[in-house]
Amino acid sequence: QWLGKEGLYVTLERFHDLFQLTDSYRAYFSSFQEIATVPIRRGGAVTEVFHVYQTGKMLKPYP
Repeated sequence: QWLGKEGLYVTLERFHDLFQLTDSYRAYFSSFQEIATVPIRRGGAVTEVFHVYQTGKMLKPYP
């Protein structure tokens, strides 16, 4: 149902730093580009960072 659709991929900083993991998703989309980082703050300090990627059309289903 998602084949041929564009989307967003959102991941946490700790997974973003695992380059092999992030790169493994590229083969499933016609394009895969980071478009934003979203810092989450608690008490004025950054506690987590989300990385947002825009994906092109999904080429094959994820197992």
